[in-house]
Amino acid sequence: MYGLSPRIIGAIHLATTVMRNFYVFFVPVQFATAYYLDHIYLALFVIVPFSWLFFRGECVISYIAKKMEDPNYVMGSDPANIKDMADLFPNETYYKIFNHLNNLFYAISVFIVNERTLRLSNTTVVAAIMAVFIAREYIPIYYQGIVRPAGAKSPEPPTSGYVLANNTIKTKNDTEVNYNTLGGTGGSGEFA
Repeated sequence: MYGLSPRIIGAIHLATTVMRNFYVFFVPVQFATAYYLDHIYLALFVIVPFSWLFFRGECVISYIAKKMEDPNYVMGSDPANIKDMADLFPNETYYKIFNHLNNLFYAISVFIVNERTLRLSNTTVVAAIMAVFIAREYIPIYYQGIVRPAGAKSPEPPTSGYVLANNTIKTKNDTEVNYNTLGGTGGSGEFA
């Protein structure tokens, strides 16, 4: 697609994420308010999670990278996979550290931008930030359980592990599988 590789798409994804999260620290207040950039920023804060719904839990940028890598990729079949960005880091630990810091700076940026523009109550802003973070975690999980590529099989039930309170099975190799999708009825404790 236009000579771009999935790695370049990943770099664009990473750059836009960093710009979004550090926007408040790099864009001068006078410039941001004069050109309504703060209002656009807050609008995007609300609009982007809705785009995840339309793209079956996928970030549109990750979806483009997945489609470039595998033309048969089915939208929503692996929405939690954002390897286009994660592959740019030396290992998974670095990516996880980046992601946690990323979330922190995103929350701080939204809070500061709100303070200098709309001035909604702190409770409203904190609730909105939490809603976006929850949506980002659970929308992909929701679609991952519904959408599977044609011919894909359901996960096999593990033979040993722990049944957790949220009806997932945590196997001895730390893999979690939803117990309800395997025909189970829930429960707790260790099983052989």
